[in-house]
Amino acid sequence: MKDSFINQFSTLAASPDRDLATPALMIARLECPSLDPAPYLERLDAMGAALNENGKDEEAEPLLREAVKKCSAAHGADDWKTANTRSHLGDSLRRLGRMNDAEQELTEAHRILSAARAPKDVYRVRTVERLVALYET
Repeated sequence: MKDSFINQFSTLAASPDRDLATPALMIARLECPSLDPAPYLERLDAMGAALNENGKDEEAEPLLREAVKKCSAAHGADDWKTANTRSHLGDSLRRLGRMNDAEQELTEAHRILSAARAPKDVYRVRTVERLVALYET
């Protein structure tokens, strides 16, 4: 086993924020190198989005931040899936009153989705609606 893996795993497992999902995913990938992280990432985004939609933005924010980080690592920062998660995060930040952070997430999500998806794509339309809500606040 590589020392870098052991060091990264030890650091993550000992972290005070207790993000145990990342070390668990590392072990799963070690045992199954062809593991596709997409279902895990989609579930993480869906959990954050559900909290967001139910007005539980304080709970949604850390899940969505984790989902953005992991989705970006798995798919790339400019992937539409990462952008959709950023859109969810931006909406939670808006409702938490963190307008500058919300604007940053939503405008970046819009930029990526505009390049990757059709004009009437549901993810792109929802992001535009979230931007409108931000600027109307």
